[in-house]
Amino acid sequence: MPPEGGWDWPEVRRSVRNKPELLHGAVWMDDRLCGLFVGWTGQGAFQIAALEGDPRADCPLKGCILLIILETCSCYAQRLGLRELRILEPANEKLISLYESSFGFRIVRKRNEPCYMVREV
Repeated sequence: MPPEGGWDWPEVRRSVRNKPELLHGAVWMDDRLCGLFVGWTGQGAFQIAALEGDPRADCPLKGCILLIILETCSCYAQRLGLRELRILEPANEKLISLYESSFGFRIVRKRNEPCYMVREV
């Protein structure tokens, strides 16, 4: 993630264009974009590569975006017969703690590989 926060979404889209079973989406309320995500299948899981909610305090879906995205991706994974949902390279320890305590993920750290979060669907 860029240091100023926020993903370079056009670059994310270019980098994932040829991924198998690609799913990307936007969460809107009325005319306001509240969240974005992109992920794909791989290694028996649906893998979320990037997700982001509107950081402004007045976002009408503040506090709900992560749940909406995780449920959407979980349902997609189940439909494809996958057993796991992963969040690739979580941005920081605060998010890792949130994913673990509120959403049932566990951290996977392998030597010389980026970490990821995982839970069964």
